[in-house]
Amino acid sequence: MNFFQKGVNPANLTEKTIGDLLRGDKDMRGADLSGFDLRGFRDVGLEGVNFKDADLQGVKLRRINLRGCNFEGANLEGRSLNRIDGEGANFTGANLRNADMRRASLNSANFNKANLQYARIIRADLRNAKFVGANGSSELLLGADFTGSHLKGAKFVRANLKNVVLKRVDGFEADFRMANLEGAVMRDSSFIGADFRSANLEGVNFSNSDLMNAKFEGANINGIVPQNLGEIIELYRGVNG
Repeated sequence: MNFFQKGVNPANLTEKTIGDLLRGDKDMRGADLSGFDLRGFRDVGLEGVNFKDADLQGVKLRRINLRGCNFEGANLEGRSLNRIDGEGANFTGANLRNADMRRASLNSANFNKANLQYARIIRADLRNAKFVGANGSSELLLGADFTGSHLKGAKFVRANLKNVVLKRVDGFEADFRMANLEGAVMRDSSFIGADFRSANLEGVNFSNSDLMNAKFEGANINGIVPQNLGEIIELYRGVNG
């Protein structure tokens, strides 16, 4: 039962009302929390709160423990999630456009089908996270660690992924067109059918990765590892050019 069913008028939400709800069953489904500073509820504890379909525009969430929270379908556009602890949080289908998640801890978080366009996820911990069908086009992911993550069908068109770690990931048919992957570690992974056309792959380490049916037309492969992979790609271009 959420707070709508408890007779709470969303227009009359106050800090006391929110505090009471958070101390109770932590069910904030569909709540309009725009403009509230949830950092003031650290003593109450936000871990495991259900924010499904909630409007969180303007909400202040920096440096908060949000472990296991449910943000499915929530509106977090432009929010600062800087340095949050969001381990195991569910962002399925959430709107995270322009969100700031620098140095966030998001181990095992679920971003399936989320809108991450133009998000800034610099040096974030994204190990074992799920990005199946997510739209991360043009996002900034400098130095993020995706080890063990699932990227099936995810879109990273024009994204800045310089020096990211993509070890042991499932990148089946992921879209990296025109992305900057300079210096990325993409070893021991599966990128079957992935699209790297016109991407910057300078110095990328693809050691022990499966690149069957991947597309590399127009990509910069200078210094690619292993070296013979670059030779194979150049041969393929020559045959099909």
